[in-house]
Amino acid sequence: LSLASWRVLLPFFARLNPATSLALAVAVAIAAGFVQGIDHTFSLSRTFFFFPAYLVGYWTAHRTVPAPKAPPVPKALIFVGLAGAAAASGLAGWDFAPLYGSRPYAALSDAPIDAALMRFVVIGAGLVAAWSFLAIIPGRAGLMTRLGRATLPVYLMHGFVVVIFWRLVPDDLATPAWLFVLLGGVFAVLIGLGLLNLAER
Repeated sequence: LSLASWRVLLPFFARLNPATSLALAVAVAIAAGFVQGIDHTFSLSRTFFFFPAYLVGYWTAHRTVPAPKAPPVPKALIFVGLAGAAAASGLAGWDFAPLYGSRPYAALSDAPIDAALMRFVVIGAGLVAAWSFLAIIPGRAGLMTRLGRATLPVYLMHGFVVVIFWRLVPDDLATPAWLFVLLGGVFAVLIGLGLLNLAER
């Protein structure tokens, strides 16, 4: 539903210049959190929350916004930095609810303004992280090219896999955060490869 909604919204935002369209998308994403009825139902809240990232991808793909280039440091260091930040947040026991973008501010905090500021920071950090990740993508084909070339079926079907996964994991399972992230990552790659093979048949 989110992808279909983004495609409907895109023609309007594509008429604007990149800076204006992105600023408007971020403003809509932040404003949506104040509306109590915009939540996880039909992924409505997530549609607004992740639309800025979709818009950046559109502008980058159409060369309107230049693709990021890696700074003069080894790409491995950027990857380690991104992975380390993700692992540190998991080990620190942070509340990941604001990252999902699926709840209104009233369900996250007693102070909606604070929740709105948090959403702004999360969107900004997400765009910076995505930009950094794009900068370390190799310019030539490699082992992961085939997987990266067919991400649409994985995106469309991942929700079903996530639901099944959470149904299978007991609520009282005492698993260290680092082990849960590691196993979850391996599981995600295997499922992604399986979905890709099914899509290519």
